[in-house]
Amino acid sequence: MDRISLLSDDLLLKILSYARTKDVLDTSLLSKRWTSLWKHVPKIDLYVDLMDSGNRDDLRFVNKFLESHKAPVLETLYFNILTTYNNPVPQVEIEKWIRVVISRSVRDLRLSQTQRGSRPVPLPRSLFACQSLVNLHLRQVKIVDVPSDISFPSLKQLSLSLANFSSGEVFSIMLSSCPVLEELFMDGPWDHGGVKTITIAVPWLQRLDISETSDCDRNWFMVNTPSLKSLKTYMRNSQFFSLVKMPELVKAEIDVKHGDPERLLSCLTSAKHLTLCLNPRMDYNPPYDFNQLVSLELSTRCTSYWLIHILRHCPNLRTLRFRQFYCRNTRYIQIKWEQPSFVPKCLISSLETVEWIVYGGTEAEKEVAIYLLGNASYLNKMTIKTNSTLKEKNRLRMEFESKPRSSSKCLISIN
Repeated sequence: MDRISLLSDDLLLKILSYARTKDVLDTSLLSKRWTSLWKHVPKIDLYVDLMDSGNRDDLRFVNKFLESHKAPVLETLYFNILTTYNNPVPQVEIEKWIRVVISRSVRDLRLSQTQRGSRPVPLPRSLFACQSLVNLHLRQVKIVDVPSDISFPSLKQLSLSLANFSSGEVFSIMLSSCPVLEELFMDGPWDHGGVKTITIAVPWLQRLDISETSDCDRNWFMVNTPSLKSLKTYMRNSQFFSLVKMPELVKAEIDVKHGDPERLLSCLTSAKHLTLCLNPRMDYNPPYDFNQLVSLELSTRCTSYWLIHILRHCPNLRTLRFRQFYCRNTRYIQIKWEQPSFVPKCLISSLETVEWIVYGGTEAEKEVAIYLLGNASYLNKMTIKTNSTLKEKNRLRMEFESKPRSSSKCLISIN
């Protein structure tokens, strides 16, 4: 007996909502009981492939599918579009899909054009009146104009990838229409109508991720987000023009090539977990402390510089990690380890764990490791991960085991 068919429709729909729409459709062939179940599944993911200019089968399928689907409310609706620059999705089709979004009270919408270099999809104005959206993900879209009554009263997460705006003002209006927005993800390159200053003023925002590739033009970000709990940036060409203090900040991951690191770090002093890959400033001497900081991760390329200056300002640090970033900040700068004139407080009273990911074996790295072993009184474990041969790992283990350790319980692990 088909035991799964004995389950209630509600339970079957919940199970089917975890499957791909293509697979859900296939279940209609199982038996009469399954013939129409797919029409009521509240989660849909659709693929539109227009790489072949003469093929419109996917468009016809998507439209027929949406016309046949009966769920009054859709939790999730994903459009994954593959096109060429000269063969975009017709605007009339986009407008049809957005009408479905509004009529079915979609909560999670993803409109993603996955072929980079394709013509951005123009968004119809009607989308900006969708009251039900909680999550909105847009990739390779173009936003030319927004209505005066634009409103996203329920939107909590907004993701903009390769998004084009007709102006910086349109972008600002869109953000201001999201009164409960908690998370903003921006993935460049982006175009704000030629405006190079991008303003993000969302006082209630809790998470901000900004990422750009090396082919992005330089932009200046003006960020007013005092309620942030999480900040993540990867900037190759752009930089922060202004940034406010964030007293509720818990985690920050900063990989920035340009700009003033001192001004940037002064806004991050409340962080508990901090990851840094920054351009060294030879005159850097922060007048502030990172009293909440318990976990610090540094790029192995610029470690010896930043470690000197930051260790003395984080009295409660418990975990120190070194990791190999794709770092250009020390490309033209030769940095040597300089032992501090006094032992930082965190080494005496709080540091418990040191982890070195992709240890390169340079003289500066070796000196840092030996210094930490010799001065960290509460250190429980130092882990060094290296791509060296087994023979080299054994030699390295013997070398470090022979060095003085301030903590008698410290274990050294090399793998």
